[in-house]
Amino acid sequence: MGSEKWGIFQFRIHSPHVSSLILGTSFQAMVSVFYVGLMSLALGAVLSLSLIRVRQTGVGLFVLISLCAAGLVLLGTAGLSPQTQTVTPSLWAAHWTWLILAVVWGGTAWLLPIRWAQVLWWSVPLAALGWGAAVAPHLPGVVGVSSRLAAGGTLLLTALLMGSVSTAMVVGHWYLVRPSLSIRALERISLAYLGIALARLAWAVGWTLHDWDRHRDFLARWSLDTVFLLQRWGFSLLLAPVLAWMVYQTAKIRSTQSATGILYAAMVVTIVGEFVGLYLWLHRGLMQ
Repeated sequence: MGSEKWGIFQFRIHSPHVSSLILGTSFQAMVSVFYVGLMSLALGAVLSLSLIRVRQTGVGLFVLISLCAAGLVLLGTAGLSPQTQTVTPSLWAAHWTWLILAVVWGGTAWLLPIRWAQVLWWSVPLAALGWGAAVAPHLPGVVGVSSRLAAGGTLLLTALLMGSVSTAMVVGHWYLVRPSLSIRALERISLAYLGIALARLAWAVGWTLHDWDRHRDFLARWSLDTVFLLQRWGFSLLLAPVLAWMVYQTAKIRSTQSATGILYAAMVVTIVGEFVGLYLWLHRGLMQ
């Protein structure tokens, strides 16, 4: 077992081979949050969109989300070292497979019958999940099956929370493009956002209680990171379910413009909070 070091994404990696990718600067610390955050946002967006059918909204919405996700993955490429191709080839392959499939589907879906567009769409979220499976072994503190599941669960909930609110916001705007679009689409995605926000809060509470001594010591040493932790709870974890409930209730009364307005605030709260959470996890070891 190699010594525990900071790897290419500033993850704690228990491997003498992967540890050779150490970059070890504060700039690279931000690159790791940038990479995981953007990739998680893209992952959550395509998974959340899969709750809706192409026939409901038309292919245009799916093309937009697919190409936006591809753009996020492309930006995330800046966080990959060229050495990743030889040291962690599964992650390298998963990253580029997802990018290629998202671009190809987004560029060709217009030409396909609705039925085939829907069937082939599933290749995009499956490729996204492939990236999640490839990156999970390199997340902080992963040394066995249980820790891998814990880290994977944290990553998945983070992705779904950011992705569901972003997709809901785009769906809310889509009523301007297709006024005849059923309100069911917004109701379904906003209900998913509410459920995920509650699950994310419960997950964070569970891990905070599980590692309470460490959190207590962290709070006792007042610093900028302590402010980040308090902001993470007050501004994100606790507020996101409230905003999600407001969005869902507004969607139920068919007020799409009001729901979209609330989603703007919810999107800022959620994404900022989850990026702060990733920083605290990847660089301070506080899983929430």
